[in-house]
Amino acid sequence: MSAPHARYHDYVAPHPQIVRCPIQASMGVFGRKWALLVLRDVALKSNVRFSDILRANPGMTPRILVLRLKELEAEGLVTRVIKHDKREVYYELAPAGRDAIPILTALIYFGTKRRPHQVFRDGRSRTMAEMFPGSQRELLQGMADWAAKGVRKPPRSAREG
Repeated sequence: MSAPHARYHDYVAPHPQIVRCPIQASMGVFGRKWALLVLRDVALKSNVRFSDILRANPGMTPRILVLRLKELEAEGLVTRVIKHDKREVYYELAPAGRDAIPILTALIYFGTKRRPHQVFRDGRSRTMAEMFPGSQRELLQGMADWAAKGVRKPPRSAREG
């Protein structure tokens, strides 16, 4: 027989009192249709133009793309950049948008691990190192550091009990 194990929610219950679920609050931005895919294109490609985003997302209308870009810009996640000649406009991540990179990374991880038959021609799952050689630290941003902040070992009596 296997040893009993703790339920997942035993580990993830937040300690500080919260007024609203942070996932629910985040979904106000990321839960809108096409928002994560627009953010993906801006985050993972350089000098991405409106037409590039539209072309990468069949079924998205120009009207919806305008709305999502304006919303992401209003949230401080995306910046609209106009070149000097005013004929070339592209989008890039704003400093606050970099906080979304670990979210995109987690979705990439889930998709490559749990949906490889939809993601890859050979149907074989991939590791993060295979997907992004040498970029793992950058893609995880400060998540590891944030998780480690304030972590203290429990008192000896609590560990023994």
